Amino acid sequence: RLGDHIVVGDPREYLQIFQNEGRYPVGASTLAWPFMEYHTKAKNHAINKIMYDGEPWREYRHQISADMFSPKAAQEYGPAIAKAARLGSANAGNFEGNFDEYLSYFAFDMFVALALGRFCQTTAREVARREDLDFVHDAMQGFSLAGQLMIEPMGEWDTRKKARFMQHMAGAQASGDA
Repeated sequence: RLGDHIVVGDPREYLQIFQNEGRYPVGASTLAWPFMEYHTKAKNHAINKIMYDGEPWREYRHQISADMFSPKAAQEYGPAIAKAARLGSANAGNFEGNFDEYLSYFAFDMFVALALGRFCQTTAREVARREDLDFVHDAMQGFSLAGQLMIEPMGEWDTRKKARFMQHMAGAQASGDA
C-alpha cells in the first residue's frame, strides 16, 4: 500500500543510498499527510520543507546536510549521542513490557543530545524535565494516531481521531518550545 521501504542500520550502506538516491528522491514523509496538514496549519514552514519533495526539499536538505552528514559533523556530535545512549541504556529495565515506549524516550534523548547538546534523560523520569516527558508522550500519541489515520481510506477519516492527533501534535510543539 505504501510501497517498498528500506531500513538500514549499517552506516556504509546508508551512505550508498544517499549517494545513489538521485536529485529528488521520494521519501516516506510525502505520504504522511497528517503531519503535512498539522505543520501547514501550525505554519511550521521549516519542517514542511523537509517533508516536501522536489526542489524545495533539495534546497533545504542541502542547507542542513553538511551539519548532519559529514564525517566532521559526526565526529562532533557522535560523543554526545554515545553519552545519551549510555545514560538511557541504564534505564531499559524500567520499561519492562513497554519496549516501544522506551525506544521513543531513548531516541528523543539521543536526538536532543545531537541537536542541542543537552542530556534530557527521559528514560529516567525522576531526573527528567516535565516538559521533555510531555513532549515525548504527545509525540508518541501523535505518531500512533497518524499511523492509524494514514491507513484509513480517504474520506472515511475519523474526525475525533484527527482532532486528537492535532491536539497531541500541538502539545508536543508547545512542550518542545518550552
